[in-house]
Amino acid sequence: MVGLAGFFGFNGLYGQDSHEYLRFATDWKASGLDRVLVSDFQWPVGYPLLGILLSYLGVPLMWSLNIISLLAAVGVLIYTNKIIVLVYGKSGRLWLLLAAATQVYFIRGGILVMSDMLSCLFIVLTYYHLFRYRENNRLLSLLYLLLAATFAFFSRYASVPLLIPPVIYGFYLLFKNSDKVVKIGAALVLATVAIIFLWLNNRLLSLSSELFNQWNIRTIFSRSVETQDGTFHRTVPNVLYIFGNFFHIGYLALGVLLIPFYKYSSGALREKVLLIALVLYFLTLVGLETQNYRFLILSHPLVLVLLFGAFDRFYGKLSLRRLDEVFVVGVLLFNAAFFYYSFRKTFAVHKTEKEVTTALKELNHDGVIYAFYVDQSFSSYDISNEVKNLYMNTFTEFESGALIVYNPVNFADQWAGTKVEMNWKQLISNYELDTLVYLNSNWRIYEIK
Repeated sequence: MVGLAGFFGFNGLYGQDSHEYLRFATDWKASGLDRVLVSDFQWPVGYPLLGILLSYLGVPLMWSLNIISLLAAVGVLIYTNKIIVLVYGKSGRLWLLLAAATQVYFIRGGILVMSDMLSCLFIVLTYYHLFRYRENNRLLSLLYLLLAATFAFFSRYASVPLLIPPVIYGFYLLFKNSDKVVKIGAALVLATVAIIFLWLNNRLLSLSSELFNQWNIRTIFSRSVETQDGTFHRTVPNVLYIFGNFFHIGYLALGVLLIPFYKYSSGALREKVLLIALVLYFLTLVGLETQNYRFLILSHPLVLVLLFGAFDRFYGKLSLRRLDEVFVVGVLLFNAAFFYYSFRKTFAVHKTEKEVTTALKELNHDGVIYAFYVDQSFSSYDISNEVKNLYMNTFTEFESGALIVYNPVNFADQWAGTKVEMNWKQLISNYELDTLVYLNSNWRIYEIK
């Protein structure tokens, strides 16, 4: 992370979500943590809140959010290894090095201003304390389990399918091994917490409704999906995408090699709880219109715990044939090569956002800016102009002298038939545009005459 920041100027801001987290955290901190702002924010506030608290130590807010993600990634690796030690009786550090710490799709969550890795850490802590509770039967471990699950939820709502099985199993163990008084108390606590969650957090209900309405069986096998955001052409259908943790080279480059070594241990706690959680989560993802490999960050450590036994058997075979060192070096080199290939795309988006905002600053324009796709980055880079989004609104008239940031080549296919295309056609049909700046990747800054 230091190398990316120091040598390439990468600051962890990438895409709409990261800029929205920074914008909200900045505004919320400036307001003195006013609760009114919280009601307008569509995501959980756990991640920006931790970033704000860290910034009070003197760390710039943007870097505070970066540090939270990075520390969370370290914590995920540490506690995933602790889980492996608990359930298998041996260290999984080499496995995590090959299958997590050097896998670009997973570890980039620790170098972006995103909440995924923080939620992932709390999910891992939830399962760690479940396994601890299974061993020691101490109520304190169950309390830690509930706290970790709560923090995971308030970091990212999408964690719910992964949290339901360990919470239910934890209370099942409590009811199974406790006397009547404890059982009654636990039932009351569980019911009270559930009611409070539903009462205080209407966003959970609305999000569940949105997911239910969006979920469509046709998206499971289709590679082309039409949504309100345009037409998306996918490399693979959702039915294959959901197995990315197991086989995608960005998540697990050696996944295919483990197939012959996987054995299901009937009745094993780790098998049942992890499998049920993963099935619930993947069933949620498989029918959604949006296909984003970022969503698989939350499930990756659980998959790695599930697959450790297969890796251990596979690695044992390699050691007998004295191929283990060659194998490790080969996987690390392959992961490094794919990391470079994949992260170039992430960096290209980040670079485009900085190039556009730098060009706008140099124009020193104080009027309206019409934009799309990159406009979410404007506040992060101190562009204070009034911005009108070409996707959110339909414009019948445009202001003379205003600027428009647009990519006529890249937007032509995906955004055909949307407000973006309609606004662009309205603009080029009725107004004269003066091209002020030509940028990389077909981006242009125009002035409306």
